[in-house]
Amino acid sequence: MPASLVLAGAGKMGGAMLAGWLDAGLDPRRTTIIDPVPARPIVDLCADRGIALNPPDPEPGAVLVLGIKPQGLDTAAPGLDPLIGRDTLLVSILAGKTVADLRARLPRARAIVRAMPNLPASIGRGATGACASSEVSPEQRAAAEALFAA
Repeated sequence: MPASLVLAGAGKMGGAMLAGWLDAGLDPRRTTIIDPVPARPIVDLCADRGIALNPPDPEPGAVLVLGIKPQGLDTAAPGLDPLIGRDTLLVSILAGKTVADLRARLPRARAIVRAMPNLPASIGRGATGACASSEVSPEQRAAAEALFAA
């Protein structure tokens, strides 16, 4: 699991992935959720596990996962770009958004993994197709693999 993670969008798929990551050992104290209208189960999970939910000044994580709806990227990008540090891995599950689309809207992003988990991932039985940009380091690749293995 990555040292720290920011999840932007904790809807059905984002919330399901988060639950799997926590079960697999993601440190909740090093996890931040950004979601403008979080569902009650996410609010409760964050309160119960000590996960930061919409902090006023979030810091970049080792990994930033985009779990928002693809059509929300243009609106969300200006607030998310500052959460990308020099060594942050950007993981996107946004259908139809290419690496070029992500780079155009999130100019700080260097290392990018596009992934497409399928619906059975919500019950821990899914498969995920993923591809990495050339800037993804072996350590970042391992972090992405650990996330999607969960």
